[in-house]
Amino acid sequence: MPPKRGRGRGRPRGTVPVSSGSRARDEPEIGSNSAPNMEDNQNLQDELKQQIREEVQQEFAAREELLRQELMDIRRRLDERPAVLLGPPAIGVREEQIRRQEIRRVIPEGGVTMFNFLKLGLPEFHGEDGEDPGEFAEQIEKVVKRLPCSDAWAIELVGLLLKGNAWTWFKDHIEGLIYNDAPIDWEQFRQKLTIEFLSTGERENRMMKFERLQQRGSSVAEYAKEFQNLCKYAKVIVPTEEAKINRFRRGLTAHLYSTLAAGRYTSLSELIDTAKQIEMKYKEERKKRDQRQK
Repeated sequence: MPPKRGRGRGRPRGTVPVSSGSRARDEPEIGSNSAPNMEDNQNLQDELKQQIREEVQQEFAAREELLRQELMDIRRRLDERPAVLLGPPAIGVREEQIRRQEIRRVIPEGGVTMFNFLKLGLPEFHGEDGEDPGEFAEQIEKVVKRLPCSDAWAIELVGLLLKGNAWTWFKDHIEGLIYNDAPIDWEQFRQKLTIEFLSTGERENRMMKFERLQQRGSSVAEYAKEFQNLCKYAKVIVPTEEAKINRFRRGLTAHLYSTLAAGRYTSLSELIDTAKQIEMKYKEERKKRDQRQK
């Protein structure tokens, strides 16, 4: 039987009465510290952002200083490199260095400095086995052709990307041509680079591959890409623009060749664009025929 509750029954021993006032003091007030906490969090975020910003600035400054030091070293090497004389040494080495420095000052730079050129992050070339000089030249040419400067200055800049065997070759065989009375142009430099670092056997292999090249089952765009890639190694076969046009047309599929055989084209790019348009029209007509048959 449960015990009775009444006036005579007191509190259990050891308990202390809790007043409403003390209870209110013990329980934290909701929202009393929310504003300071939010302010502290905001301050912490601002400090972290500032710290990250400072670290990024320090990293950028360090990289810029490293690049500046590398540029200074390159300039020092350019000034100290030995002279390459194409004719009899009529003047001394020191006089030749001074002459080159004077010529370098008047070469049209177009506002393209060595420092800005190195910041582009272009690939380097060492002239070692496994490296393709044609591929390197093609990648660099995309930038060089758009630089507002002379070919001589562009070749000087590209020389900064050459390392090891390639840099030695550049010093010994190219620098003298840059400062000659008739400076070497970009196409001549590219051809010399390919001849020097692409073996004779590989050049002959690519030339034979060009001779056998046909469109067959590939698209006009795919055929044109391979044609232009191999064409660089077949100057003997296609020495002129007209020869390139005739060779490209002979490699097309039968229906494209018959359509384009009687046409006259002033450039290879014009022929390629026309072939692409005819190919697209042919595919659309074939698609319509297939739909009608269904």
